Amino acid sequence: MTHIRLKLEGVAITPEARIAVLRDLTTQKMLHLEEGAKHNGWKLESLHADRALFKQNQQTVELDLELEESAPGKKTGSTCKKQTGADNPAGKK
Repeated sequence: MTHIRLKLEGVAITPEARIAVLRDLTTQKMLHLEEGAKHNGWKLESLHADRALFKQNQQTVELDLELEESAPGKKTGSTCKKQTGADNPAGKK
């Protein structure tokens, strides 16, 4: 099973485009992917205001956008909510 090395940092949805703002956790570079685009073999299947769904072969991963109130020492970002695939057929975390 290949683990996704992306963190959902933001989402931009307009009538013209649906764009995920992501951080590549390997390189720490920021990425902007439109719905349907691929990065390291992972395709951004669908994008919503609070989550992004990626697919690679038979494996599916949903990244959640965590929105937190601004407070000293707190970070915002994403978590991997659900991962399914050959090694995780029941969709367990």
